[in-house]
Amino acid sequence: NLLQIGHIIWSFDQMIKVTIPDTILDILRMPPEEAEKECLMLVAVKAFEMGRISVHQASVLAGVLEPEFLKRLPELAHR
Repeated sequence: NLLQIGHIIWSFDQMIKVTIPDTILDILRMPPEEAEKECLMLVAVKAFEMGRISVHQASVLAGVLEPEFLKRLPELAHR
């Protein structure tokens, strides 16, 4: 029960897979685990900016406590 669109795979259990090429990870100088956390943070920030989710929901999505999300918000918002 998977639907693939480009590099994103959607499944009915709400798991999303994003493939980041090694060349991009090399440019970012980031291991895959760190890139995954950063992607989740960026998605959370954008969804919060757009008013689609609350601060609490964004922090849960990002995998951090609300104070940490709010601390990082100014550096990541409106980019």
